[in-house]
Amino acid sequence: MGRQIAANLAEEDECEFLHFLRRSADIQIIKSFARTKDALFVDAFEPRGTWNWTYYVWNRAFPWVPIYAQTRADLPDVERRGWYYVDNTSAAPLLEYSRKSPGPSGMDGRLYWAKTFSAPNELAYDVPAFERWYKAVTKWLRQRAKGIGAL
Repeated sequence: MGRQIAANLAEEDECEFLHFLRRSADIQIIKSFARTKDALFVDAFEPRGTWNWTYYVWNRAFPWVPIYAQTRADLPDVERRGWYYVDNTSAAPLLEYSRKSPGPSGMDGRLYWAKTFSAPNELAYDVPAFERWYKAVTKWLRQRAKGIGAL
């Protein structure tokens, strides 16, 4: 099963969160979608806007090779046709950080680890060690950020 915690971070909180993540591990931030494969990999969370709501945090102490895919050529949103994304996130040593969606009825933000959700016997990284890091990250969130709690 996956694990998650609510994480409704303001932009200032995101900066502190990123600073903590960088102190805790050698990380790489990955956007959910980008025009090129290289553009998926960013140094920080980008300003809030269209398609800037979900990121993956890869702790590079855990080996993993991203597999890329592209959005369909027949998407109704012509601008986003053929954009790249990482297709193997559910079995990867990644934390998924989703921002709170805009508007009064927007979905809450969260920090999610797929853990054994879709690949219980196929994880190619040290799950107990990753879990220790996940617990340290969620502990920091509970102590420092607002809008944090169990989902």
